[in-house]
Amino acid sequence: MKLIIPRIALRNLSRQKKRSFLLGGAIAFGIMIVTLINGFAGAFIENVSENFSYLMAGQVFVQGAEKTASGKRLSVIRDDSIIFSAVRDSGLDYEFATKTSEVSASLYFEGKTIRQNLTGLDLANNLFLRERVVLRQGSWDSIGPDSIILSEKIASRLNVLPGDRITASFQTITGQNNIADFTLAAISVDSSIIGSVMSYVDLEYLNQSIGLKPGEYMALGFMLKDLKAAEPFAARLYTSMAGMGIQLFERDANDEGAASTPFQAMMKAQRTEDWEGSRYSVYTIDDIVAQAKQIVVALDGASLVILLVLFAI
Repeated sequence: MKLIIPRIALRNLSRQKKRSFLLGGAIAFGIMIVTLINGFAGAFIENVSENFSYLMAGQVFVQGAEKTASGKRLSVIRDDSIIFSAVRDSGLDYEFATKTSEVSASLYFEGKTIRQNLTGLDLANNLFLRERVVLRQGSWDSIGPDSIILSEKIASRLNVLPGDRITASFQTITGQNNIADFTLAAISVDSSIIGSVMSYVDLEYLNQSIGLKPGEYMALGFMLKDLKAAEPFAARLYTSMAGMGIQLFERDANDEGAASTPFQAMMKAQRTEDWEGSRYSVYTIDDIVAQAKQIVVALDGASLVILLVLFAI
């Protein structure tokens, strides 16, 4: 009895060889497409995460926030000793830590203008950035206090060359309008879509321009040996900082009634919640690309449905 059904199935398949061949080919083709989709989606997320972490010089980040009497939110870390103390107490290892500040600015040069985010780093001593950013024109030896590094795409749109003076207009951390002049020290190769929108300036010069005092900055990034260790590192750092009584924004918060990620909910909490003193956010590079990961999850779900339909056929 057990062999009757397989025999009937084999006989039916042999009677309709052409149909069976076409159906088998269609199923094989479908499985191939599903496999390609899954492979592409997974590689895409990993590539985006690695590119972001290299360009931002970190995989786990701590960002400070304060609120003025008028309710305005300030992004600033004034004393990072408590953060490093929490790292030591939790026994966490990292390759290096990078201090950064960032501002959205309008760049002007001879009648041309473009909107760009300026990322402040210690350009003179940041060896990691020098290893990762390939320069098309200019050199690292020409880096000075007022230097700026633009990507090929941005430099082309402004029609600038190394040595040109560029004016940037932006707001300080307290909301005041300000301008600063930068000297184009180098033009970087557009190694990716992400890299083409990155512009680097000296951290100290930028901090002075946006109203931060010496030693203050906006975010602290930790570069680890393995990208997969980012989430455990962030979780242990968060627990350690909470145990020291440091005010923190909830990492796993969800914005009820809205389609948002926990990271977006945490950013919203910074804009809407009230607190006194300094409060900190701890997040990873994966949290930043969470929306892209949601797309991958959707693709995986769709490919699974397709695969089940093919097997059902």
